[in-house]
Amino acid sequence: FAIIVANDGTLHKITIGERLGLFYGRVTEIKRNTIFYTELIPDGTGCWKEKQSKLTISKDSGENSNV
Repeated sequence: FAIIVANDGTLHKITIGERLGLFYGRVTEIKRNTIFYTELIPDGTGCWKEKQSKLTISKDSGENSNV
């Protein structure tokens, strides 16, 4: 599992197979610093295209990263 902080500051625990993001993303793999997921992106013609995406942890992330 992984813990994600949403834009509104809420925490979410996710596991493989759960949904993520605005484009019907489904988590496919979770590694130490990366979450892999597949999204369904609208192609503009009324169809959907699968896109592989990932979230990575950054040492400089967060609101107070420059403090």
